[in-house]
Amino acid sequence: MLFETVTNLFFPVKALAKVFRAKYLMGIKVLLENNHLRVSPKSDLNVLLKELYKKEWVVYAKRPFGGPQQVISYLGRYTHKTAITNSRIVKFDSDNNRVQFKYKDYADNSNEKLMEVNASDFVTRFKQHILPKRFTRIRSYGYLANRGRTERIKEITKMMNIPAHPIRVKISWQTRLLLEVGKSINCCPNCHKETLIQIASYYKHGHYG
Repeated sequence: MLFETVTNLFFPVKALAKVFRAKYLMGIKVLLENNHLRVSPKSDLNVLLKELYKKEWVVYAKRPFGGPQQVISYLGRYTHKTAITNSRIVKFDSDNNRVQFKYKDYADNSNEKLMEVNASDFVTRFKQHILPKRFTRIRSYGYLANRGRTERIKEITKMMNIPAHPIRVKISWQTRLLLEVGKSINCCPNCHKETLIQIASYYKHGHYG
């Protein structure tokens, strides 16, 4: 972890990991002694703490985000978006088989620039962002692992005497579009009034939806 000070001090990550492990486990011990945290009656606290002390902890330090929403937005850009959005594709020249798109040049103060490449090169670049078969983008471990997750969460919330997780509410993509980017699917691009109603979708291959 690098501290941006006048002397540019460098704090060893392994030392940071040991200090973090000791402080974290000491905090857990204090919570247990004050009955603010409970463990399963089947678990031996002393054995559990000894096992945790033996493990090598991994720490990563970085400037803090603004809050939970900023963290979700940051991760969402990498986990739930395509390699390139339609708005960044400026032009496709079918005669010369060329694609022109916008990109940010981070070496030049993140200035937006244009790049033009051959269509086959463009497709090759896009394919590099397609996950291999059976590859999972996001993996959850521990009590959040897929198998038996619901039952484990119920057991944990019951043991810790905390309210159960609220029921998930599904939000339509139209509502998400309005909340996240402020655009309504019903808004006419010409008169800017909520007058559009989707009746059907027509695709190039002739099917209607």
